[in-house]
Amino acid sequence: MIKSTSIIIILLVLFGFEAHSQFANQEEYQAWLDSLAKENYIANTILLEEVNVLSRSGKEKDFYEYLRGNPMNSVDDFVHHLPGMNMSRKGNYASEPMMRGMDINRLEVNIDGMRIKPACTDRMDPVTSYMEPNNMATLELEKGSEGFKSASSTGHGLNFTTKSPVFDRSRQVKGMVGLKYGTVANEFSQMGDVNWNSKGSAVRFNFVNRWAGNYYGGEKTLVENSGFNKLNFSLGYSQQIGESDLIKIHYIQDEAWDIGYPALPMDVSRASAKMLSGTYLRSFGAEKRNSMDVKFYYNTIVHIMDDSKREDVVMHMDMPGETQTIGTIFSTRLVNQKGNSINTKVELYNSYSFAEMTMYPEGQSSMYMQTWPGIRQYGFSVGVDGKAALSSKTRVSAGLRLEVAKMYMEEDFGISQFDVFGKENTEEEFTPLPTVFLGLDRKLGSKSNLGIRGSYGVRMPNNSEKFGFYIFNSTDRFDYVGDPEIQPENSFKLDLEYTYQSSRFTFKVTQFNYYFTNYILGVSDTILQAMTPGAQGVKTYSNTSNASLNGIELFSQFELSPKTGLIATINYSHGNDYEGEPLPFIPPFKMMASTYSRLKLFTIQPEVVYAAAQNRVSEKNIESSTPSFWLFNFKISKDYQFNNKRLRGVVGIENIFDNLYREHIDWGGIPRPGRNIFVDLSFSF
Repeated sequence: MIKSTSIIIILLVLFGFEAHSQFANQEEYQAWLDSLAKENYIANTILLEEVNVLSRSGKEKDFYEYLRGNPMNSVDDFVHHLPGMNMSRKGNYASEPMMRGMDINRLEVNIDGMRIKPACTDRMDPVTSYMEPNNMATLELEKGSEGFKSASSTGHGLNFTTKSPVFDRSRQVKGMVGLKYGTVANEFSQMGDVNWNSKGSAVRFNFVNRWAGNYYGGEKTLVENSGFNKLNFSLGYSQQIGESDLIKIHYIQDEAWDIGYPALPMDVSRASAKMLSGTYLRSFGAEKRNSMDVKFYYNTIVHIMDDSKREDVVMHMDMPGETQTIGTIFSTRLVNQKGNSINTKVELYNSYSFAEMTMYPEGQSSMYMQTWPGIRQYGFSVGVDGKAALSSKTRVSAGLRLEVAKMYMEEDFGISQFDVFGKENTEEEFTPLPTVFLGLDRKLGSKSNLGIRGSYGVRMPNNSEKFGFYIFNSTDRFDYVGDPEIQPENSFKLDLEYTYQSSRFTFKVTQFNYYFTNYILGVSDTILQAMTPGAQGVKTYSNTSNASLNGIELFSQFELSPKTGLIATINYSHGNDYEGEPLPFIPPFKMMASTYSRLKLFTIQPEVVYAAAQNRVSEKNIESSTPSFWLFNFKISKDYQFNNKRLRGVVGIENIFDNLYREHIDWGGIPRPGRNIFVDLSFSF
């Protein structure tokens, strides 16, 4: 059963951030400690807008299997199926998540609630590139400013929670290994996940290793400079303390090298992320219904761009960048007997970002600049939210969050760069970033629900918008310069949603509306001269008066029989800037539909994807129209169960007809992969 006021799409909730606060008695609490193992290694739970899945039976299991796909899928494969989500590509690696037509400038992407600052000025390393489904337990989507659990934003964002070591009295050691091969890029992937537990202690290690060559777009179009190598691994330790306490330590490291980005003028020789966290959790009060936790974390990102393997380069450049973030989070959850709840969260963080560029003109001395001149940001936030039933048919949710943050340059060299523009370093200014939201849900009958949610949010300008110095954007071929005096961006959001659910049919439609003030946009500056060879000019990030974004999301699932069903999603967004012109990178109408049939010997799943043409383009950003396209995919899977072990095989074909296409949100006109035949094998023990 799905229990929520908003039903989107879910995989499975076996252990989530609320699990330890809802025990009816001590026996149930102990069962929780033991049940942390119950298939947690495949807990690709999706928690979307407070949706809880209580079991794997029926439609929840069907959709879990549908979204999970083959065990070796990447995060990119996983996220792009979700309502309201798209993945913008610059090649075959590190796609950038987009939500409702908003890119990562307006989204906050966290891992286990930790703030993480990407280190690439060209947005080649979104936080999603440092995660793998193999170490992902849940994915929380926060749409709008109800992002109580994340940082201040106007979008809002995603939070990945990682798999924890688990306790299982029946098996001391358990795990999974897997292999995958795909033809379109000659890509090999391997994974492993092993959990050991004994007497209140548990250790878990998992890894994923991928390598790929240049891939082929449709009609056998070779896409040069698109290969990559990647190794991701994590190590976790959990320790029970008495009956109510748990300590967790978790470390993730992601290493990628020789990464090609065909849509950009530079590749990446190395991208490295290291993330460490420690968490103390405690359940308390009558029937262990309440909880608190304290988390300390540290992460560092290193990203090195270079063009040494490119041919016909006008001028060679080196562009390394790095970030470091440290923080602590304290949160509590209180639940009464009626199920009403109140949450609090306090956070303190400190981050540092630095990026530089050295240019080597032929026959001349090298030139040096700091593209992110030692940017320091730190802040403090406190928030409270809650849910309560006003009657048997009406439920209200509300929240208030206030963050104060300071952001300034630390490098004298970088400060002097902006002196020529007459811009001051706003070192002494603290900026308030409030968030307010209110939601109301009303049951219209035993099977339908109507909801309305409104919010107001403010976001801090990001590193490039405030202090970026001559950062080249290959999509419009302009150099971009930040403004140290730029103001925060504000957003007002209103969602209207209708949900219907019966024993065999689920339907949800959401109409969303955003209105932005002080909207941050790159505006052409005819006075400044471009620095990058081939650039068409310079744009400075500025506060424009307003912008609007609205659209619709639809999800439906229909059980045709106990073994056959249909799942479909529809997304559409429409955006205008302050002059009524189209916002850039707005995806067109898109539909995905899939059927699943569990036959006697196999499970088969055909899928069709349709995207309409996008002719409503931003001329200011030199956008081009994109034609419509159809895609057809198919896969077949088989499970073999024996002696508490499972062997799973998946064979599939993506883009069956080898169509040559690209999505409107992709950079540089680079085609997406053509026909891909893949084989995926996994063994659970």
